[in-house]
Amino acid sequence: MIASADAQGFDSLVAATDDELTELVRPIGLPQTRIDYLRSLAELLQHWDKEGTDATAESADCDALVVAFARRVRGASFKVAQCALLTARGYHCGIIPVDSGMVSKLAPLLGIALPSGPVTHECLRHALEAAVQARSANFRARAAEHEYKVTIPDGIEPTWWVHLVLIYFKRLYLNGPSPRLCRRRPVCTKIVDCPHSHRRA
Repeated sequence: MIASADAQGFDSLVAATDDELTELVRPIGLPQTRIDYLRSLAELLQHWDKEGTDATAESADCDALVVAFARRVRGASFKVAQCALLTARGYHCGIIPVDSGMVSKLAPLLGIALPSGPVTHECLRHALEAAVQARSANFRARAAEHEYKVTIPDGIEPTWWVHLVLIYFKRLYLNGPSPRLCRRRPVCTKIVDCPHSHRRA
């Protein structure tokens, strides 16, 4: 399905009939939801084109783009809008996409109070991005110190690297930790497969 959609291209998909699109997305289900998403996305892109908004331009207001995407694309939330714009603009564009686990598990751990409702993901994104902006050099130094195999372009804030670190931290420590992880962390420095862990042979 993905290969077929990619081969057709966005413009051809937009021009397709609902029946053709239904046949295309049948293997993954929810055809009407996916058609509504596509049609409203096309309308938003046409609107941006008419008003001269280039969502990929370095000078574009990311906050305004995320809000417009979330409000005008049917079925899109703030987290979907963040990811869509990150993909369109490139991983080092400054956007830190926020998933539900980051809201429910990571934010409380970091002591970040968030409002309820759909805008929660956007509020946490702003908080995380502000932290990276305030300590960009520190994050770069941390990546180098721990010898991460990552290339952070010069003059770019390390938002994508921070996003990846937070996602993997959440998966390892907050999403039902593996029995290989030491229960005495952070006191135990080995973390994985230490004498304290209860890993079965």
